[in-house]
Amino acid sequence: MLADGDIQVVHCINRCVRRAYLCGQDPHTFGQDWDLDQLGNWPNFTQDNDGNGTNDLNQNRTHNDANEVTQIDASATHIAHDAAGNMTTVPKPTNWSGHNDVTWDAWNRLVKVADGANTVAEYQYDGDNRRIVKKLYSGGSLSQTRHIYLSVQNQVLEERIDSSTSTDRQFTWGSRYIDDLVLRSRDTDTNGSLDETVYAMQDANWNITALADTSGAVVERFVCFSYGRSTVLDANFTLDLDGLSDYEWEYRFTSREYDTETGLHYFRARYYHDGFGRFIGRDPIGFEGSEWNLFEFTNSNPSSRRDPYGLWGWDDDWIEYGFGGLLGFQGNAVQVAAGNAIINTANCIWSCTSSVNNQILAGASGAAAGGIYLGSQTPISTLSQFGVTSISQNPTLATIMANRWGGLGNSTPNALGRLIHSHQTSIHEAVRHLPRAQRAGMRRIVIGRNAIRVGCQAVVIVESVIVISCALSCQ
Repeated sequence: MLADGDIQVVHCINRCVRRAYLCGQDPHTFGQDWDLDQLGNWPNFTQDNDGNGTNDLNQNRTHNDANEVTQIDASATHIAHDAAGNMTTVPKPTNWSGHNDVTWDAWNRLVKVADGANTVAEYQYDGDNRRIVKKLYSGGSLSQTRHIYLSVQNQVLEERIDSSTSTDRQFTWGSRYIDDLVLRSRDTDTNGSLDETVYAMQDANWNITALADTSGAVVERFVCFSYGRSTVLDANFTLDLDGLSDYEWEYRFTSREYDTETGLHYFRARYYHDGFGRFIGRDPIGFEGSEWNLFEFTNSNPSSRRDPYGLWGWDDDWIEYGFGGLLGFQGNAVQVAAGNAIINTANCIWSCTSSVNNQILAGASGAAAGGIYLGSQTPISTLSQFGVTSISQNPTLATIMANRWGGLGNSTPNALGRLIHSHQTSIHEAVRHLPRAQRAGMRRIVIGRNAIRVGCQAVVIVESVIVISCALSCQ
């Protein structure tokens, strides 16, 4: 059941039109529509925001062969790209008749935003391309320098202002997701003491929907449209008078940073423009992110996918079943499965019954599958698509998955070949996605790679034992 303030999204097959409107309002008098071509570009965008049934914005866009926006309503006044595909003239997200001039460094990192002759903001990065300094300007003059301290996972832990050694803001993160923001503490009167704490509440796609104080009372709310445009509401769901957060809250769409100075969203590797529904620079990992468009956001599925690193869209299956196991967040599942494979083989080495074959093949192929799929946290109900209906011996997902592959055949001479064929796709997928994660700067890739290596070695060992043992005892 959707409540007032929620977003209803309707879309059709083949990306033809998508529509979003605020629940509690007549969808025929308030809404946004996007015409998407097959490459994820928006040839047309309309919006009705005053409730009179007439579009207040009806915008046509032209794209070149590189999927860069070249014209807005047949004009190139407020849009331009450099040779590397970075937007150098960027329309203001809240004012299509104006634009900011953007400067990029040699590593395609946004370093300066200017409004005419006045500098709006400057940014600095460390050697891992993480943003560590924000310089904010007012009327062209420097007003504040924010120093950002990050975790290994590239989460903001603390911010300090100018040369002060006192903390201005601190952030606490949960373990469910990279952007699982729990709370923020802030010094509201610059006396060096963190006197304000608010808790973040998210929806299913990690959009920040509300803030609560330490008593549990909601103090502010947010509404995010499908492609990230957000609206600030008071606690009683009425529109905030000035449209600005009373708590200077900086995380909005999919719990990513919203830069109020520019209206852009910071997605770590890239900056996102919610008016365009795309990134303003090309994907650093090339077509590994989107196979057809280097600027596309979450493969044009913003309501069900998210992109915390600004590289490629994640859906729930990829995050929960693929990514975690691949990077080694639960990579020990591979080694557990490998150990089980050897134990099963030792226990059953002198028998070649159907049940024994299934157990041996379960452990062997489980060692390979474990590098792709997560461990014990996945319920059996989610595995029905693989034909898995029961747990055999070890409740880890690697073994559960392998029980499916273990039933490939009871003829031992053919089982080896079938086993190799069954798990080679999993290994291929694991290796194929390793460069993605590595380029994203996620160092835990080493754990995942080692886990896959151990699993593959165990498969070879077990397969050899299967062939030898069955040749001795069953032929």
